[in-house]
Amino acid sequence: MSASHPLEPSDMVATKLAENPRILCAAPDYIRRFRKPETIADLVSHPCIKLHGIDTWPFMRSKALERVRVDGPMSTSTVDAVRSAAIAGVGVAMMTYWDVYRDLDSGILERIQLSDAEPDNLNILAVFPSRKQMPPRLKALIDALRARHGSG
Repeated sequence: MSASHPLEPSDMVATKLAENPRILCAAPDYIRRFRKPETIADLVSHPCIKLHGIDTWPFMRSKALERVRVDGPMSTSTVDAVRSAAIAGVGVAMMTYWDVYRDLDSGILERIQLSDAEPDNLNILAVFPSRKQMPPRLKALIDALRARHGSG
């Protein structure tokens, strides 16, 4: 079972329920036309589909977090619009696996893996006021969510 982690500077506590890895992806047609980027240097020359206000994408390289500035023909305020633009072949998107796993399985999108870095992972967390006052029903819910989503 994963340990709970205090959140600074509050008394709030977070516990991991599941991983939700970020991935790079693009439409097969886009990849046929422009080839897959193989490194971060390649990626920054590709049109990237961004969420508004997020001009850098987080990558782990040599066990260190690196924020890479990306640019592209569009940015949007919703994950669904980023997904739709990627499917339409507009460019490369950074999405969470949960948002696109069906598209990857069906071949509508292809995963892009870089040789020199990988997108930083996200976790799904449960955040609550204190471990000491956790009602049994809340503990049961957290345990059930962990079991269902693989972090237990």
